[in-house]
Amino acid sequence: MIKSELIEIVAHRRPFLHLKDAERIVDAILEEMAEALMRGDRVELIPRPV
Repeated sequence: MIKSELIEIVAHRRPFLHLKDAERIVDAILEEMAEALMRGDRVELIPRPV
């Protein structure tokens, strides 16, 4: 999955969000994950059933 696909999924599942807001949310999450990895922290992505 690429970032633009993830943004579309977030926007689709939360129709009250504008696409730009969904993009900001995804960017913020990815940034936090990258910072955690740089600190040596563990990051887990656990899929949730749809």
